[in-house]
Amino acid sequence: APAQLSDFGTRETSKLQMAPEVTPFGAIIDGRGGSLLTTVYYTEADGLRKDLVLARSRDGGQTWEEDGRVMSTMPRDRENGWIGPEGPDEAGLVRLADGRLFVLFWTGSDAYLGKSWSADDGRTWSLPVSSGFKGVSPHLRLLSSGVIACTTGRPGPLTARFSLDGTGQNWTHATEIFGGPGTRYSDLIEIEPGRLFVVYDTVPFGWHS
Repeated sequence: APAQLSDFGTRETSKLQMAPEVTPFGAIIDGRGGSLLTTVYYTEADGLRKDLVLARSRDGGQTWEEDGRVMSTMPRDRENGWIGPEGPDEAGLVRLADGRLFVLFWTGSDAYLGKSWSADDGRTWSLPVSSGFKGVSPHLRLLSSGVIACTTGRPGPLTARFSLDGTGQNWTHATEIFGGPGTRYSDLIEIEPGRLFVVYDTVPFGWHS
């Protein structure tokens, strides 16, 4: 059954025998009808199935409900093809210029990012496929030009890529931003047409490759 996400004032999870481990992650964007959208990943209470879902709030963010499933995996699914050992999590979400939603998500260490599209505001999603590149914590922005910008982290340096046709289907080669120690987690905004501002951490420990 879909997971319902709400604050502790309306649902006390400590009274459940088993509860999924739920992690909201990524951007909150506008949905249709005045709603808000974000992505959430969770592991079922049995510890086996991993789900990446779209969550919708119709009350300004006070409560959230699962409104579409991007991808579900069982342990056997993570041993084949492009899907990494953790299954789908850490997702970047953006609305394309044509109105569709696009999501890019991590699947585990040294594994390819997955990608999927929705034409009905997140209720149903295309079959996820490999993006062909790797990196933790993808963040996406639709630029004023219609191009999609994306930053990702390790393995390797913090990098930026661009989908020049604005669909998320094809991406340019990676442009290195930072290769020093850090988590390689980032975010970005367009501060004026054609000019991006990227934030990331630099710490005296962390990943070096």
